[in-house]
Amino acid sequence: MIAKQMMEIDKLLQKNNYRNEMIKLRMAIVNATSLDVKIKLLKEAYAKAKEIGSLCYIEGYGIYGFQNIKDHVLECEKVIPKEYILENKPKFIETYKNISDIKDEEELLNALVFQARKRLLDVINMVLYRKLSLEQCDLSNYCLNASKIVKEICAQNNIPCEIIKLEPGYIFRSQLYGNFGNHVFNIVILNHKKFIVDLTYSQFFTIGRNIIERLGIPEIPSPNIGLFMTMSDNRKKVAKKILSDGYILITDEVLKDYLDGFTIFYRNGLYYESTNDFSYTTNYSVSDYQNFLKGKDSQVNHEDISWLGFQKRSLKNPHLDFNKR
Repeated sequence: MIAKQMMEIDKLLQKNNYRNEMIKLRMAIVNATSLDVKIKLLKEAYAKAKEIGSLCYIEGYGIYGFQNIKDHVLECEKVIPKEYILENKPKFIETYKNISDIKDEEELLNALVFQARKRLLDVINMVLYRKLSLEQCDLSNYCLNASKIVKEICAQNNIPCEIIKLEPGYIFRSQLYGNFGNHVFNIVILNHKKFIVDLTYSQFFTIGRNIIERLGIPEIPSPNIGLFMTMSDNRKKVAKKILSDGYILITDEVLKDYLDGFTIFYRNGLYYESTNDFSYTTNYSVSDYQNFLKGKDSQVNHEDISWLGFQKRSLKNPHLDFNKR
């Protein structure tokens, strides 16, 4: 039965030549002269992918024959200019003082971030054989490098520092996105206060990955964390501080706002179709998140696992409007 359905899907995809439609959309994005037009065309590619995805689902098996369409969607995103939905220019307060000699808390943190960003930039430029500024860099593969650099500088200056690894759904060795999707940052302790230090946070704010219509496409992650951080004034304030300064003092409100962005990102389109909740918020408390970070609990224990990570089946309604907020 499943083999017969696969054959029918293959015939349908060949007959309608969806691959060529996606190629044409990609070329239209390349040739468009304004960013607004490029984004409009990308949204059309998303809509087309959801329509095609609805034809590729086999009950009891999952999505079949969609890989080529998925690849074309990702190629469409790659030709969107690397611009950001929030100002991402890092604040470089240049200082070459010994960190251990600095008494002022803010000055010390600025020196720590400056030195760590400088080392990180040296690593990236060495790998790429280029000379880029930090805001020109794609930091998506460097969060572990950055965290290790911060940890090393802190160790050299007797500053308590932890490396924190966020697994999708807050579950150890999560397979929600295969072996991908984790994020690493630091918690630094100064004068009995804790600070998030996240030097690669800007990776989540590129325009091409932060469009709400990305929700609902099978086997493609949701729009990035940046989109959800801009959906509330408090979350946006936290994001702007980290993007600029590289760090933020942890309060209960800040910890929730910072982690809410990841939690909402982990949800796929099935969550919204099933719950009809388009608030893009969470009910998790600071205590919940502390348990998540300690490995005592996880998002998977509270939400249907099919609603998290890669969307493994198509939407019942491929035209579902995710802009209902």
